[in-house]
Amino acid sequence: MTVGPGSYFGELSVLDGQPRSASVVASSALETWSIAEFNFRALIKQYPALAVKLLGVLSARLRAAERSLVS
Repeated sequence: MTVGPGSYFGELSVLDGQPRSASVVASSALETWSIAEFNFRALIKQYPALAVKLLGVLSARLRAAERSLVS
């Protein structure tokens, strides 16, 4: 999967506290930010729409993974 500006990764680990399930390799210079699990949880409690958006992205990624397994 290729992601671009404004994309994010590592959300599964911050949601479930488990080790990361993927690695990322940059193809050009980039800037990254990180957020601790406890700060992320506080953020989605304060802004529930953020959690709804995240669920949409996770659903799309899951569906794409399922399609790639069937293909």
